Amino acid sequence: MGLRVLGGLTPATFLSNYWQKKPLLIRGAFPGFVSPIAPQDLLALACQDDVFPRLILEDAGECPWELLTGPFEADELQGLPETGWTILVGDVDRHVPAVAEVLAPFRFLPNWRIDDVQASFAPPGGNAGPHVDNYDVFLVQGYGRRRWQISRTPAPDDAAFVPEVDVAILEDFVPDAEWTLSPGDLLYLPPRIPHWGVAVDPCMTFSVGFRAPTEQDILHGLLDAAAASVDGTARFGDPGRAPTDDPGRIDAADLAWVRKAARRFLAAGEDLDRWFGAYITQPADALALPQEPLSTADVQSLLESGHGLRRLSVGYFAHLEGTGCLHLFACGQQYAFEGELVDAVLLLTGTQPLTLDTLKPYLAVPAFACVLTELINSGCLVVE
Repeated sequence: MGLRVLGGLTPATFLSNYWQKKPLLIRGAFPGFVSPIAPQDLLALACQDDVFPRLILEDAGECPWELLTGPFEADELQGLPETGWTILVGDVDRHVPAVAEVLAPFRFLPNWRIDDVQASFAPPGGNAGPHVDNYDVFLVQGYGRRRWQISRTPAPDDAAFVPEVDVAILEDFVPDAEWTLSPGDLLYLPPRIPHWGVAVDPCMTFSVGFRAPTEQDILHGLLDAAAASVDGTARFGDPGRAPTDDPGRIDAADLAWVRKAARRFLAAGEDLDRWFGAYITQPADALALPQEPLSTADVQSLLESGHGLRRLSVGYFAHLEGTGCLHLFACGQQYAFEGELVDAVLLLTGTQPLTLDTLKPYLAVPAFACVLTELINSGCLVVE
């Protein structure tokens, strides 16, 4: 069945014809869309200690395109000029549950690929300059209007940027398409598509961004995990070595020891799969913890009194099949469940709400109740 958010395309057709291939504009993708957060609330959020906003001053800073990072003081934002700036706040979906609803239509993509919802606000004329992103993005216009210019040709890896400015602004930007988006309109852009959005009115845009780790990211993470797991006192040894007639040669037996060490500590097969599940669901920053840790009885009581649980980020939850079990990955931790609890894993990583009705079949199992409580106390799940 086609999705309205995709202009009537089915997810399969969208993924086949557009995903990572070419842009797509959908008018009225979110009919009657009302921004789940007001501009003043976004500016207030940018002043919180656990938020990391960015403020771009096109010509009102100490230098052109000055980039300032927060959190900010309220008077800093109140003194901004009438135009020429934009503020960007990442992870808004984790701070404002209503913003997380913007993700709902895109759950045909795997959890681990979803990064966050970033909100940007700008007065008329405010913008972040022509630039590229190295990941897919859905741009949902939430408030006011923004004019987008794009080039359908992906920027090369060696694209030139304006020198000596704080933000990566393309030096040569030649657009071949232009649209003005109103609330509820959506623009999908594959990686490396040059784009430039300028506020027509005071406007807010929600950007659904996706994880795209580099091979270097993966190897760094894997090597760090491998190094942390080894016996730091184990050294190379060669008892029984025979004398060599070529002291410059590295013997095959020596190399065999190196290969054995690498094979032992660089995960392979199912070990590698489980490492990736934990790695890719690990939050980049420390999570806010409950003021007081809860017990399993506390959790049961809260659910029975009508409270629900919210996934802080859908990107923190994933699963994969193991030998005779299903592995749950949540905020970098991993758990193995089997039997009737396999369905509980699918619930936690799926799209259903987490309420007494959906969780009740599993709460009587102590192992699951303990994991659920642990996820709440670690900040991965939030009591609503």
